[in-house]
Amino acid sequence: MAFRSEHGRRLAIAAALAALLASPGSAADDIQFLTPGASADLQSALRAASPLLAAEREDRSDAQDYFAAARAEYAALLAALYTRAYYSPVITVSVDGREAASIAPLDAPDTIRQIIVTVQSGPDFTFSQTRIAPLAEGTKLPPAFAIGKPAGTGVIRDAAKAAVEGWRNTGHAKADRKSTRLN
Repeated sequence: MAFRSEHGRRLAIAAALAALLASPGSAADDIQFLTPGASADLQSALRAASPLLAAEREDRSDAQDYFAAARAEYAALLAALYTRAYYSPVITVSVDGREAASIAPLDAPDTIRQIIVTVQSGPDFTFSQTRIAPLAEGTKLPPAFAIGKPAGTGVIRDAAKAAVEGWRNTGHAKADRKSTRLN
């Protein structure tokens, strides 16, 4: 590109610098995802549930995207853990040394150099007893809703749904979870 004057060249350089500075903040240079003591299966499930790792896979380049994903990380990982019967986890998400949950959304960083996610799952919980009452005659509960099996939220939800469906199948169209007790 030819410039007619030195002034035109300087204006073009200034415009390019302004555009560069006005662009969104740079994304995280380094994302670490740590799951000490977790099985390979649990690690895989947590990685699949992680909004941060999804952002990294999608090659997002905006720091705001990574910050939002860091704040969403807690709920997504907690849901994945509860589904697999881990009810006492400790989850930390550090954005440049600060806990993501402690950073107000309006104070989001313009640039992020490092994000460290650490998930300590704690023990997995199993059913020591299982009971739903009252049950309609012929109701089939999920086989996973049994003593000694993992007490994941999905299994509990499926058992409650089966109990309600059992009542609806016997002519109680208005049956709902409120009328069925899990003990």
